[in-house]
Amino acid sequence: HKAKDEKILAKIEKIGKPLNSIFNINEGLVTGCNKVDSRILNKITSENIEQYDIKSGDGVFVLSQEEVSKLKLNKFEKSWVRPFYKSSNIQTYWIDESNNESVLYLTKKVSESKIPNIISHLGGDNGNEKFKNKLEMRRECQQKSIPWYSLQWPRNEDVFDGEKIVFPYRSPGSKFAYTQEPFYGASDMYFITSKKEKNSNSKM
Repeated sequence: HKAKDEKILAKIEKIGKPLNSIFNINEGLVTGCNKVDSRILNKITSENIEQYDIKSGDGVFVLSQEEVSKLKLNKFEKSWVRPFYKSSNIQTYWIDESNNESVLYLTKKVSESKIPNIISHLGGDNGNEKFKNKLEMRRECQQKSIPWYSLQWPRNEDVFDGEKIVFPYRSPGSKFAYTQEPFYGASDMYFITSKKEKNSNSKM
């Protein structure tokens, strides 16, 4: 059987084209701190935990709709709140759109001065407490390639906003789904998108 399988694979390789030669295959984003867990609690002072009533499971970059509403964001800040899905939302040929979470899609392009309510959420009342120390410890912050309030690896937002085929990194069966709607997710899922180059034949 092994020899037969190898013969079939060799034939596919000879007459076929690798998927990544036709389409872009993109990994999902990495926030560097989705929600509060025990590791984060260990890096926050007891005074801050008490002052801000920080609990395990509280959203940092990934928040419930209820948490988002409590931030009282201005119009500009709301434009950076994007729907955030789990790999379990991807089904065979369709997407389960029942979703109660959003991601604060912050990149180095966003000016800190324009997001005061988000900075208060991440950095506390004076913008220099709460989760800031933890966020500053991320490698990209240490290398000064991103500001402390940015996602660690935000990717290109076109990956999440345009037409795409999404699939989970791991699945008991084949689960691929097509969508043109905004669909933001973490690195446990992948996004197949059209190449932007001229003369490209990568059309969905």
